[in-house]
Amino acid sequence: MPGLKPVSRYQIAFAMLMFLGSPAWMGLLVFGTLAVAIQGPASFVRPDAGMALFVITLIMWFAPKIATVLDVLSRPRLRDTFGGAGRFIASTITETIFFLLLSPIMWFGHMMFLTGLVLGRRIGWGGQARDDHSVPWNDAARQLWPHTLLGWSCILVLAFTVPAAIPYVLFIAAGPALSVPLAVITSWPSVGRVLMRAGLGALPEENAPPAPLRKLALPAIEAATLRAARRH
Repeated sequence: MPGLKPVSRYQIAFAMLMFLGSPAWMGLLVFGTLAVAIQGPASFVRPDAGMALFVITLIMWFAPKIATVLDVLSRPRLRDTFGGAGRFIASTITETIFFLLLSPIMWFGHMMFLTGLVLGRRIGWGGQARDDHSVPWNDAARQLWPHTLLGWSCILVLAFTVPAAIPYVLFIAAGPALSVPLAVITSWPSVGRVLMRAGLGALPEENAPPAPLRKLALPAIEAATLRAARRH
């Protein structure tokens, strides 16, 4: 496209790499599982290069999050806007677990989407459901059975061949294996209300709302006000 600025070309290329990364992660899961199962339990991870690559990958994933956590915890005023150190750390752990489960589900969805495009599938842009709603079990199973099959297949293959490798594969396989209950349970309003009352995932705008938000009397802000009153 003529006249496109370099930064725009970079953004397009980066977006393409993000989608190409999803099939790469799924390939790592499938072919890595098969390779470990075929090779057997002896040295399924090289203690030098293998562990170094694993640690570097985790650092790449979590370095921005770790830096943010350290920044918030080192500033008392900012820490208090998140509900205090304990609540902020608990929120971070909860969000990290959710991230580890959700990301592989999205990667597999991207791969299925791209595969459909390559095979000539026509994909339209339908209306998105943005209203509050719960996800029925049958809907979740109908949409996410391929994810579930992939996750449990990899876990069971290793369970019968190299069980010691299961903790490593869970970084990618756990999300797809638990995709159906994850979709259903996280859609329950009761779960949201419990997290809201506990202050997990609360934003500074909830704990210290500006005047325009305070006038709206949002449930999250009311819950934060109640928590503050109990502390004092």
